[in-house]
Amino acid sequence: MRTSIVAIAVLLPAVLAFGQDSVRFRSRVGAGTVAGTEEFTITSTASGHQVAGSIAMKRGGADLNFKFRQSLTADWATETYSMEMTGAMGVAAVTAERRGDMLAFAVKTPAGTPTKDIPLKPRLVLMDNLVAAPYQVLLNMTGGKPGPISVVVPFQLASVDATLEAAGTAPGTLDGKPIVATKMLFKVASVAAEIFFDAVSNRLLRVFVAGQDAELLRDGFSVAPGTEPKRVEPPAGVTERGVTFKTLDGAPYPAVLCLPKTPAPPPLVVMLQGSGPQDRDETIGPNKPFRDIAWGLAERGIATLRFDKRTYAFPTAYKGTLETESIDDGADAVTFARTLADVDRNRVYVLGHSLGGLAAIYVAGRAPVAGLILMATAGRPMDQVIRDQVRTLSAAQGEAKVAEILKMQDDVMARVRAGTATAQELQGQPLGAVRDMIMRDPIAELQKTKAPLLVLKGGKDAQVFQPDFEALQAVAAGRPGSETKLFPGLTHIFTATDGPAEFRAILQPGHVAPEAIEAIASWIRTTPGGR
Repeated sequence: MRTSIVAIAVLLPAVLAFGQDSVRFRSRVGAGTVAGTEEFTITSTASGHQVAGSIAMKRGGADLNFKFRQSLTADWATETYSMEMTGAMGVAAVTAERRGDMLAFAVKTPAGTPTKDIPLKPRLVLMDNLVAAPYQVLLNMTGGKPGPISVVVPFQLASVDATLEAAGTAPGTLDGKPIVATKMLFKVASVAAEIFFDAVSNRLLRVFVAGQDAELLRDGFSVAPGTEPKRVEPPAGVTERGVTFKTLDGAPYPAVLCLPKTPAPPPLVVMLQGSGPQDRDETIGPNKPFRDIAWGLAERGIATLRFDKRTYAFPTAYKGTLETESIDDGADAVTFARTLADVDRNRVYVLGHSLGGLAAIYVAGRAPVAGLILMATAGRPMDQVIRDQVRTLSAAQGEAKVAEILKMQDDVMARVRAGTATAQELQGQPLGAVRDMIMRDPIAELQKTKAPLLVLKGGKDAQVFQPDFEALQAVAAGRPGSETKLFPGLTHIFTATDGPAEFRAILQPGHVAPEAIEAIASWIRTTPGGR
């Protein structure tokens, strides 16, 4: 989830009467891995509309809080917009201001401060998941009528086309009374959100995204039993069950064991996610790359163990180091996997994606593994990688401005290494955690291990770069049983894209490319002890 909605259109009906409409929604993903409440108010006058709201959300065990405001003209065209997000990993904010026929955006995140002007179009909305107010603005803007929609994701400065389509009606109850809700499909790329609303008042009642099992539900509304769409299930022959393993602190850690249907115990891959609080599927916008990999490997005869990161599941147990974020739990998960009767205990691998790859290198030094799979993993100290990320984010601002931004970035990283950087400079991130991350040398640590390597990178990755791949490639070249592979058309999360290498590509709906999954499965089958 990133942010909220703003709307622009011409000659649109003023659906709300003058006055105020206050409402409360509950949000969830799955059985509650993400859950929260949202309250917002739309105040309408003859001159325009004001939207103000707040969201209190738990993502795993971590708190996320959002505050947003929108100022719109009488015909629901945007004047100003702001969204601020605060959580365990710091503060991020985005603003937009109408300037003529453009919306001027400014984003502030720990990774940089990009800006962009996006042209106004008819029926333009600013949207992301799990924020209800934007859908209400969408209904007010369109009057609940079908047609093309232009969507902008503010934090990603990404613009995509969408459609709003009629989808019939659905029975339910509102405040205990029967109601027949009008149903629309809001289609963005391969993602379809079902929007339920009261056609008489245009009140939003519910938003449901089946592919993510994500829901926004108005207090007092429920759909009739038997009208729910089916949830996404594993492929035929693939089974999943919940398990727990003990960690260093003695607490039971919930995980999911994904198993293929094979005559003999299969090899198993322990999976470690990238930076930030991440669930077991490594959910990023509409995508679930770890679920894709787990199910794809199971179809190819390989088991997996995946679990929520500590910063997601038990954030208070996070002590600001990569050990307490990922390494300790990864090593304990490998130890646990080697006790399972369902798998070949001598063929346990560890897979790390992005920052999880750095953690996986340390896990391989602490627990016996049959091999190490590094996906989009840094091969240099992280301050060098972050510098290249900042350069990529700022590229559109011109060489002089980029040089100025990089000088500021270098100064901050120097103060991080010295232990003197301020919380403001780090946008709320703990100094100790950032320093711990950038002081680690992945190649030096990797040289302490002997496990064979599989190094994979997408050619459209805007977060890990060619020098990182080449550094890891050099280690793999001198290690028996190791392979490296570059996929030219894949992103940081190994989804396909036709566009350039940019951060927002990972938010385009898609699935991990089959060729990436097959590369993992093929390597496991052919590594020493992998047969």
